[in-house]
Amino acid sequence: TNGQWGRELPMRDAVLGAPSQWGRLFRTKPEREVRSTDARARYDLISQADRCVAEFKLSASTATLVQLDGYLKELHRSTRQQWVGHIVYGNSCTRPLLDALRGRGDIRLWRCTRSGKKAPVLVEE
Repeated sequence: TNGQWGRELPMRDAVLGAPSQWGRLFRTKPEREVRSTDARARYDLISQADRCVAEFKLSASTATLVQLDGYLKELHRSTRQQWVGHIVYGNSCTRPLLDALRGRGDIRLWRCTRSGKKAPVLVEE
């Protein structure tokens, strides 16, 4: 294949199925599709133990950052603990997103690549 992803869920599930890759994002195996305590948000991958959430997008933009920032704020409010996050994109990310993340210590950006039937590979931007 050309390394592009067609849908977010298969990309997320491929990462979740590859311990060598989800282990780059989390120390403990995350759960998928968890709803927030107020039921307004759905976290793609979350580890309560690590206080970490990952948002997967085919194309990531500053809208993805706004979404993830909202998640981190809600998690902080509901747990009274600091949380960190990851944006994992499959096909593209925008320059404004890269600029907005510069200097942020609480959110990391990853590109998820693949070739053929092999496991995905996360590359930090």
